[in-house]
Amino acid sequence: MKASRVRTVILAGALCAALSAGGCGSNKETEVAAADTAAASTEESAASEKETEQESTAAKESTTAEETTAALPETKAAAQQVTFRDLSSLEFWFGSGAGAWSTTLTIHEDGSFFGVYRDSDMGDIGDGYPNGVVYLSVFEGQLAQPEKVNDYTYSMGIQSIRCENEPDTEEILDGILYRYREPNGIEGTKELLLYLPGAPLAELPEEFLSWVGYYNYSETGETQLPFYGLYNQAAQNGFSSYSVSARENMAKYVEETRKQAEVLENSIKSDILSQSELNITSGQLYTYWDEALNSVWSQLKDTLDKESMEALTAEERKWIGEKDKLVEEAGAMYEGGTMEPFARNMKAAELTKERVYELLQLLE
Repeated sequence: MKASRVRTVILAGALCAALSAGGCGSNKETEVAAADTAAASTEESAASEKETEQESTAAKESTTAEETTAALPETKAAAQQVTFRDLSSLEFWFGSGAGAWSTTLTIHEDGSFFGVYRDSDMGDIGDGYPNGVVYLSVFEGQLAQPEKVNDYTYSMGIQSIRCENEPDTEEILDGILYRYREPNGIEGTKELLLYLPGAPLAELPEEFLSWVGYYNYSETGETQLPFYGLYNQAAQNGFSSYSVSARENMAKYVEETRKQAEVLENSIKSDILSQSELNITSGQLYTYWDEALNSVWSQLKDTLDKESMEALTAEERKWIGEKDKLVEEAGAMYEGGTMEPFARNMKAAELTKERVYELLQLLE
């Protein structure tokens, strides 16, 4: 896990949270009952039939205006169908498929959001980075209140966005070259469109549908979107979403990581690999567990209260120092030799895996 804050935030999980603002809606027509009018007799001479009719018409118009005005707030409130709270249990996902590049995004109750874009090429190695290259963007920002566009679409302005690391810069950490990028998926726009579950697929942009798995939706027999979707209209990028249960969701992710890591471990033990191949494979093994660690950490940030998170952060910094020391000692046995990266990677993977399961227990 990286020594900077990048260490404690990276991909795989974490966009949960919500906001307390609703969308704007249009007023629907209000049926107003005609006011009953009655002519009252007075001690003076009776009003003419024409005067009575005029008074009746005026009374009716007055009553109609009053009832319509009274109905407006009620109608507008009823139209506020979506709030950020509705999105708080979701993680939005934009990517090219499992195991490849992806961006995850979570939205909090106050309208703030947090996301991570990540891609990697562990075969791209060089002097100082024997464990490959990672392309990364850790970002956060603030959304404006959702505004209703139609029955199934809302618009959310991006009021601010900030990257953890300056885009187009790079640094080497733990033998990995980190190249920092713009937040893939929401770059180049000031607005995100939110599509509601039940939105008619036939009325959604083809570019959005292709990103969220509906390349040929007509062949599937489906007619409605089954989840909340985000669409960057400027860049034509689409996000799908799924419900996030902190403990259950992360446990599944860690289990998938374990299975992937097991394949690499078996290859290291059983396959006939050159030292260079062993170094690359062990580097990938470490990366798997480092990504899992950062994913669990991101979820903890969204789950724990401020005081608990501050205490855990201090504990994590201490753990990082101890891990780095043990990794250095493992590599020192082969200092300067071709075995040094392999020894360091294997020790880092072992310690990081242990830490993943320790932190996983803190998720409720």
